[in-house]
Amino acid sequence: MMAWIGRIILSVLFMSVLTACSIGPARDVADLAVPEAPKYGPMTPNPFGADIALSQTITGRFGEKERSLRFEVEFKSDRLVMVALTHLGVPVFSIEYDGEEAQIQRFVSAVDQIDPFWILNDFLLVYWPEEDLSPALETAGYELRSRPDGRDMVNGQDDVTVSVTYLDTPALGVDVDLENRQFDYVLKVRTHKMIWGPEE
Repeated sequence: MMAWIGRIILSVLFMSVLTACSIGPARDVADLAVPEAPKYGPMTPNPFGADIALSQTITGRFGEKERSLRFEVEFKSDRLVMVALTHLGVPVFSIEYDGEEAQIQRFVSAVDQIDPFWILNDFLLVYWPEEDLSPALETAGYELRSRPDGRDMVNGQDDVTVSVTYLDTPALGVDVDLENRQFDYVLKVRTHKMIWGPEE
């Protein structure tokens, strides 16, 4: 199961099924019984105290396959909104998170089978403050462990399932590499622009 979950995440996040360099036909995703993502427990949808907008590129690698998508991210007082787009600006999907539930709007059929929490979880793990993230992970049976250059998510068997490495001082918008060792994929998050609005 672990091998094809990595392939599904890469296929859906980066929509290679819709491009000339596709991983495979869209039915490869649709025909699989995709499990629900783990739910981490309630978190503050905006722990940063201001309206914030991020423009990012996320590149994913699974095996020898590598694809990327643009993400436009907005933090509002009561929600987080993420919009994924191709590099030509075509919308792929959007996610709206209120701290407990995530709603997904699909603009193409290839993401119909995917639980939005698969996409959201990595973003929360990368950027959320430890005091907010740690108790939320504990409700799902995980532990958050900090390192000088990052953080790890550890399961009940003391295995590191996800490892996050910050390429600069940890902060919202810093460039990040994420390795999911459970499902064998890597994400490289690069921020091109960040705009801070007025504090709440």
